[in-house]
Amino acid sequence: MSEVAPQPSKQEKMPSVEANSEALQKHLDALKQKAEADGEAHADDEALEAIKKTVEATAASKEDYNTSESSADNAPSATFVSNELKTMGGRRTLNNVRRHLNAPSRAFSKVIHQSAVEKVSEVAAPTVARPSGILGGGIFALLGSLILLYATKHYGYTYNYFVFVILFVGGFVAGMLVELIVRALFRKKA
Repeated sequence: MSEVAPQPSKQEKMPSVEANSEALQKHLDALKQKAEADGEAHADDEALEAIKKTVEATAASKEDYNTSESSADNAPSATFVSNELKTMGGRRTLNNVRRHLNAPSRAFSKVIHQSAVEKVSEVAAPTVARPSGILGGGIFALLGSLILLYATKHYGYTYNYFVFVILFVGGFVAGMLVELIVRALFRKKA
């Protein structure tokens, strides 16, 4: 009892086999095109290697390149900045800043930056505006004025405003002396 599966006759064609053969043909064509493209890419790689070898043969090595000639050509030149150039630059800066100021500030700037006023300011700056002198003068003037005010009120004298100026100057001198003494002591210890 063996049963045999019925075989289709040779005259009948199976539609699935015909569709498969067309798909297989398309796949085969795609593979051929891919193989041709890979062959061209391989040829491009060979051309690239040939170009690299040509460049390496014609390029100069770093030992052949002389750097001493180029560094001498690029040496920086010494420039001389004179006092005249500095004053010209200062005037230009002042003029640029003054353009942005209002009229009263611009006029005040012109007065302050006169050469005579600047020279007096530079000479007086290290001595007149000492913090120790101003602090000493302020303390002396305050304490002395308080004592004088108490004495004038208590004993019936008139208050003299010039005493404040004398006390401030005295305190300024005392503050400067204290600063000099302190500096001398710390200088000896160091």
